[in-house]
Parts: sequence; C-alpha cells; structure tokens
Amino acid sequence: MGELRSVGNCLYAQTVTIRATNKCGLTTEASVTFTWQYDPVPPVVNNVPENHKLPCNTRPSCDLVIALFNIEAKDNCDPNPTLNCEAGPIEQIGPCEFRQSFTFWAVDKCGNRSADYVTVMLWKEDTEPPVLHNVPEGGDLGCNPTDLPECDPNVTATDNCTENVNVICTPSPIITIGCLRLQYFTYTAADECGNAASQTVLYWWTVDTTPPIVRCPDDITVQLQPGDCFAEVVYRAKAHDDCDPTVREAVCNPPSGTFFEIGQHTVTCSATDRCGNTGTCSFTVTVYGYICGLKFEDLNGNGTRDPGEPGVEGWTIILLASDGVTVLQTTQTGPDGSFCFFGLLRGTYFVVEEDRPGWVHTTPRSRQIDLPRDCGKQVVFGNRRTR
Repeated sequence: MGELRSVGNCLYAQTVTIRATNKCGLTTEASVTFTWQYDPVPPVVNNVPENHKLPCNTRPSCDLVIALFNIEAKDNCDPNPTLNCEAGPIEQIGPCEFRQSFTFWAVDKCGNRSADYVTVMLWKEDTEPPVLHNVPEGGDLGCNPTDLPECDPNVTATDNCTENVNVICTPSPIITIGCLRLQYFTYTAADECGNAASQTVLYWWTVDTTPPIVRCPDDITVQLQPGDCFAEVVYRAKAHDDCDPTVREAVCNPPSGTFFEIGQHTVTCSATDRCGNTGTCSFTVTVYGYICGLKFEDLNGNGTRDPGEPGVEGWTIILLASDGVTVLQTTQTGPDGSFCFFGLLRGTYFVVEEDRPGWVHTTPRSRQIDLPRDCGKQVVFGNRRTR
C-alpha cells in the first residue's frame, strides 16, 4: 500500500499495489489508486442580517431576502454548497405591522450541515393616505383686507397606521391680476409609507382705493314754452371703474326724467364700486321761463278785455329787473297784440308798457311778476284812445 497523499481541495489519494507469484516463481502485479474527499468541516452562511425593517408594502420571501442582502453559502471544500431557506409564518404585531422569520442553512456535498442562521424581517402594509382635518374653506376676503391669509395651525392629520403625522403648509406667492389678488395654500400630510393627502385652499381679495370715474353730460339748458311751467329733462351719466366691471351707470339726484321748474338746478351723479369707493360729478340744468301777455284796445275803458276788443300791434313792452330800473328786454306786440319775453331765470321782474300820445291806460302800466310763482300768468295791458 502506497503513501497517503493530499492532492488538493480536501482530496486525498493512495495507491494500492497487488502482487501475485505462482508456484513456478513467476510474479505479476497491478496497482490501483483510490481518490476521495475528506471534509469534516460544515459550511457557513454569510451576510445574514440581524432583524431588518423593510420598506412599506414589501412582503418578503426567501428569494427577496437572499437577493437583498446577498446571502451566500461558503464551504472550505465544496465550491458550491447548497443554500437552504425556510420562511416562517407571517405574524401581525401591531396596526399595519408584520414580521416573518427566515432560517438559512447550508449543506456541502459531504453532507455536512451548517448551523441555522435566523433573521427576522419587519414591514408595514399601508396603502391608505392620511386624512386632513380642519382645513379652512378659503374664499373671498373682500376689499382691502387688513389681515392677509396665513397657514392655519389648526389643520391636523390622522392615519390608520402612522400615529403622528405632520402637516406641511406651503403658501404660494401672491398672484396679482389687475386689482385682484390670489393666494393658494397647499396642506400636505404623508404617512410613514409615503401615502400622501393634499388639499389646496384658495383665497382671493380686491385691492382698490380708487373711486369710479363718473362722466356727467354737459350742462343742459331748456326754454319753457308758453303754457308750460315745468320741463322734463332726460340725461344719463356714465361710470367706469378699473376694478369693478359692473360699474357702468351712475345714479343721479335728481334722477333723469325729473320735471324741473324755472331756475338753475344742480344734478349730482355718483357711482360706488364694490369696495365702497364713490365717485361723483355734477352738472347744471337751467330752465328758462317766460313772461307773456296781451295788449288790447279797451274800447269801453272798463279795464277788461271784452269780446270784440282788438289787440294792438307794434306797442313797445319793456321788461325791467327787480330794481324796477334796469332794462332787460324790449319787445313789440304782434298783430294780435301778444308779446313774450324768454330766457328768464327765477326772480322778480317788472313788465311795463310804453306811454303813447293819444292813449290812456285802463289797466296798470307796470306789473310785477315773480318767477316761478307767477309762471303762466298772462300780463294784460288795456288802453283807450283819447282822440
């Protein structure tokens, strides 16, 4: 029997030589070499972690754990020992919390079995986002608010799996569109598994301290016609506001369609925008009155015009101011003896007829007229011929 020798990697060899001699003294021999592996050392399992927390909603398996941690079996003699894994039952240990144990061992080709290597995987299963509470409604803050919106500290969040969920409020920059201001507030809450809830609140308000522009019509002049003591005047004032498009018409006082008496009247028109800014303008309505009358020949001299008494044409009638001296207008009677003075404002006037030779007055020569009180009152002068 030959010497026992190592041929590498736990392999050993020994040669056995067999000789045979017959009775004639002839000898022959044959040699056989035996090779075998000698391995009393069990394999080991490397990279098995201690208890490990996996990402949410990651249900483990043997293959996943092996790949995740690069678990491998090593042996001093077997280059490819068999790695074995056994998964334990899944246990729920809390709300949404689970664990599962995994046992690893290895066996080499000599049948040596390694020790058991045990690790526990922990994870959460949660696909529901948190719920936000007390989120403000936002809305219209009106005009020129003194307090601008801020993140509301009363907003909270709850979650079915995560006990304490923080709420993050992100305000946008204030957006300016003309007089309108907009600002968004986004409230976000995320649980441990990354499920997020988000809600955006919009506030808007108007910045406007400028009153509307009101455009009144030009001053209006109306001349009353004989028989009328009031004039219906129609007008319209337009308005414009840079911030309130609903402002288009102004409200006038007195309103359009008012019947004005003789005199000068101030009309004030105003428009108010939704922020309470008021713009005004004014114009004047001037209504001119008249004084009309008749000059007749008083045939019977009774001071009253009777049927058949004709009007006198071409007689000079004078209109004096309230001082009774200043001449305002002069006119001549018409073919029928009538006359009128126009363009008269409110006040006291005196109407005087001229003296003419050969005629005597049968009615007062001067008459006082107060406008608008005496509007429409006819002034009648009677005269009788003396020759």
